[in-house]
Amino acid sequence: MSKESQAGPKRIGLLVGREWSWPPAFIEEVNRRDAGVVAEFVTLGGPTLDDVIPWAVVVDRISHEVPFYRTWLKPAAPRGVQVMGVYVGLVDTDMAAFAGDSPKSSPADVVRQVLDGVESGADEVLADEMTRQVRAQLGTLIHHR
Repeated sequence: MSKESQAGPKRIGLLVGREWSWPPAFIEEVNRRDAGVVAEFVTLGGPTLDDVIPWAVVVDRISHEVPFYRTWLKPAAPRGVQVMGVYVGLVDTDMAAFAGDSPKSSPADVVRQVLDGVESGADEVLADEMTRQVRAQLGTLIHHR
């Protein structure tokens, strides 16, 4: 499905596994804004590779752990779907209460960064400083760290 053939608000599908720290807060915040974008969970039954993908953007939080999802996502980009990895540490939700005073991102800030990434066509969003630092180190040789 190409972005041009999509009618109505831009749909963001959130592809997650058992993670439940920020996905509901993300969906609630996107939909609360009423800004021509709606967010929802991706639900898959027994998809085939020629199925229409109803989302203009798929936020991928699970394919690194489950190869099936990589297979499902692989043909998405050539068909006009923006596939975006979103990486974030703690988000200030009930699920992060265990962390006490540790730094946490606000759901609104994560949503803002993701929507900026949707607008710019980004492949990934690194939504907090800790995640940006970790990502920067991934390309650095261990003895240079």
